[in-house]
Amino acid sequence: MASTASAAKPPYAQAIALIRQVTAGADSDLINGEALNPATEEFLNRNVAILDLLRQGAIIQSTQWEPDTSDFRELESQILAVGDLCKLCELSAQTKLAVGRPTDARDDVLCAMALIRNITRGLPFRYVKSIELGNEVFLLWRVAELTPSLPPDQVRQMSAALEQLPAAVSPGEAICGDPQFHAIQFARRALPPAQLREALDSFSLFCKAAAKEIEREPALSQEEFEQRVAELAKNIGPDAPRVARTLAEISVKAIAHFHASVCNHREWTGMFHCGLDIIREGPSDVQKCLESHGNGSFTYVPVDRGFAIQAKTISPCTGKPIALRFGQAVRNQT
Repeated sequence: MASTASAAKPPYAQAIALIRQVTAGADSDLINGEALNPATEEFLNRNVAILDLLRQGAIIQSTQWEPDTSDFRELESQILAVGDLCKLCELSAQTKLAVGRPTDARDDVLCAMALIRNITRGLPFRYVKSIELGNEVFLLWRVAELTPSLPPDQVRQMSAALEQLPAAVSPGEAICGDPQFHAIQFARRALPPAQLREALDSFSLFCKAAAKEIEREPALSQEEFEQRVAELAKNIGPDAPRVARTLAEISVKAIAHFHASVCNHREWTGMFHCGLDIIREGPSDVQKCLESHGNGSFTYVPVDRGFAIQAKTISPCTGKPIALRFGQAVRNQT
């Protein structure tokens, strides 16, 4: 197993350091292993200390993970390591589900969800929030797979268990973190501090306006949102520092992509809660589960060994409506 990190460090900081050692070593491919494989079981046994650290972090709801905000490349590496920690939890859950331990599998997935939310709470940047959204959808697929195997009382408690996760940083808060994020990126450049502060202060006004747009209820369509943010970038004003104008212009597509991720996450979350209702109340309950943007209700689709909740949203990868399967492997979902 990887060497033990200093006990003085927060649990998540220790876990990040350890998983980076794992992915840099001979075990790097095993994190993408399959359940019921002897090599996978040995790999999980060698790295049980990492899973224990993640459980500790979840219990105390730690937001401390010692991000290196003095070096953007190092910070990026730390954030990507969080995705590997989620993979480790998911692999552990997959293995436990395969041997008939759905409750323990559920706990591993919830532990990973707590991790990514706490990481974002510790550094509320849009870049970090994007990682959180992608990983949380991936983990919802796994929870959907195992939920029908849970005892009835635990199925009833699933919604409450999700509500007990650490509060998520809102999309608007994450956008408002962009100036600080860019300050880290600019650290190696020769911009005078006063000039950088002036530019980021001006850029911050654009971010706050974009944050209001992404928090609108009802939510704007993707096309409406991108158009609105583009207008905000143009209206930043000719007197704004050139760096601020450039940052606003190049941020339009990135923030629009972030909006798409937020909407995607909202849709998958809606499908998941719809599936929980159907397990508890029966298929007729699907009529009560409404999609976003006024697309009507989701569709219940019986499948082998379970069912799927289908939306009208089309996957850009498959060209087909996205669907969340309950009671069946979902590793290849897009």
